[in-house]
Amino acid sequence: MLLAVHIGNTRIKVAVFEGSTLLEHFYFNSLDLQNELHFILNKYKKATELVVASVGNIPKEAFLEFENQVNIHFISSDSPLPFK
Repeated sequence: MLLAVHIGNTRIKVAVFEGSTLLEHFYFNSLDLQNELHFILNKYKKATELVVASVGNIPKEAFLEFENQVNIHFISSDSPLPFK
């Protein structure tokens, strides 16, 4: 199970996937990041991967408290992806 996190300029969006199936999505502001991620990870205890893409100003360190629960991956323009 994977949590895809997109940090935009004004909102954070999280999608929960089981394989290629979207199970649920969430929207919230950056001030609620830790509380919302705790809620989502508690609801989806089978989540093993957290993928973060950001254009906002939230530092990577904000996610470190979750590294004992999930593998965290940060996507950037330098990430080797199989598409352009």
